Amino acid sequence: MLMLTPAGDIRTGSLQSGVRLWLWPLPPPEPFEFAVEWPLGGIGLTIVELDGAAVVAAGERSPDCWP
Repeated sequence: MLMLTPAGDIRTGSLQSGVRLWLWPLPPPEPFEFAVEWPLGGIGLTIVELDGAAVVAAGERSPDCWP
């Protein structure tokens, strides 16, 4: 699930957007490729390598949403 959360400041006219990513199941604790593409948003295919161990560690620190 990919959810965009817009936020802004009327006084300065700035606009920020945050992205929350729900990743399940968690990847193995090794490097993996993450790809994103959003043609309507003008974003071409972009691929980056992420540290699976860091993703797993972040998942262990996150709160449970349900039992």
